[in-house]
Amino acid sequence: MNIHNSMEEAVTSRVNEIFDQLKNEHITWLTCDCENCRLDTICYVLNRTQPKYYVSERGMLHSTLDMDDSQLKTDITAIAMEGIRIINGSHRSYHSGHMTEKPSSGGKYYYNFPVLMGAVYNGENFEPLDGVSVSLKMNGEDVAMSDSTWSNPAKTYKATKGNYTFWPASIEADKDEGPKVFKFTFEISRENFVSSTYAIEVPVVAETVKKITLDSSFSLKIKDIFLFDKNSENPME
Repeated sequence: MNIHNSMEEAVTSRVNEIFDQLKNEHITWLTCDCENCRLDTICYVLNRTQPKYYVSERGMLHSTLDMDDSQLKTDITAIAMEGIRIINGSHRSYHSGHMTEKPSSGGKYYYNFPVLMGAVYNGENFEPLDGVSVSLKMNGEDVAMSDSTWSNPAKTYKATKGNYTFWPASIEADKDEGPKVFKFTFEISRENFVSSTYAIEVPVVAETVKKITLDSSFSLKIKDIFLFDKNSENPME
């Protein structure tokens, strides 16, 4: 049995089209369009969109029809452009090497964080909410991400169905430090909606290896956030 993800196919095609177009137009801020940069951008978009799997011919037909949706195409383009700008604007140690290469620990210890996953909904109709900005903070400061394909603040689009993700960068620990609890604060806002703030505590044990490869099983689901229109008769905080 072969399982296909039409979203992966569509995103790969669209990202390559955009890179080629920007390169042909000699856009000044595009500093690199190598394979690693393109793959990073494809991953950036796929991490922020819902997969569309199919097995049968009928499934492929339905999936193809879904991919013809103009709003979905617009969202893919917007997220791809966002990803290209972020990736081109940051230096990555693996840019000319292998993305799975792991540095030696050198006797150091690290607090490695799970991927933080959540979703934002309209509090009145419970529909996924796009156009939301979600900032992840610790001690009042923006939390650094593990690599440039993850942004902070994160944004939600129609294609992401209100979902957002963060992958906080590892923090170096003292050798003798035991388990530690880190407090993360989410600041959620959208134009014409009442903003919301939510805090969580994440216990982490120090490890001898700094994780630089993503493990999708190492994740933490954040409770759903509901935002309410400022013009609602009964907005809830």
